[in-house]
Amino acid sequence: MDGVFLVEPEAPTRSTTLSKLAVYTVRSAGEHLIAGTADGVYRSSDRGHSWRRVGLEGCEVLAVEVSPWDVDILLASTRPPALCRSTDRGASWSPVKSLNAAPGAETWSVPHVPGGAPSGFRRGARAHTIAFDPFDPDRFWIGVEVGALAGTDDSGGSWWSVVPGNNPDVHAVVPDPARKGRLYLSAGFGRL
Repeated sequence: MDGVFLVEPEAPTRSTTLSKLAVYTVRSAGEHLIAGTADGVYRSSDRGHSWRRVGLEGCEVLAVEVSPWDVDILLASTRPPALCRSTDRGASWSPVKSLNAAPGAETWSVPHVPGGAPSGFRRGARAHTIAFDPFDPDRFWIGVEVGALAGTDDSGGSWWSVVPGNNPDVHAVVPDPARKGRLYLSAGFGRL
């Protein structure tokens, strides 16, 4: 998605202050809107008319999710693979440093990056998707492209990881709302 625009029935589409920025995701957090962009997280308190950067400046924020258990809690995932948490509906953000200690995290990378990997980019890998467990407020998962499915059972205190179907290119993770412990995943190479 390139930018954020206001679209209403029978009204002309209107630009916002994010209309010329690469925007990857937009979520509602109570009365606020949160956007993950190529240059951090932006927040709107006026239904999308204006936006203010509230964190992760200089980071490519690929996913933002609001906890189904508590609208004050949000997670944002980035490239390079990292995770940040907000406990105030996106007004401020802090890193969840433990994700970098997940088993196998040192191998998360995109193979064959032309010209080599930019410094600190772990060869282009990215934390691509976030999913909250519908049965346990302390459990959530991060899909890392190209890396693994990383999961935590203690709100990010510790992590486990798995390469599902021997495919490390995890793009989407969806928990089954009716069956505890079941996840549906899609992978970049379509092998799952």
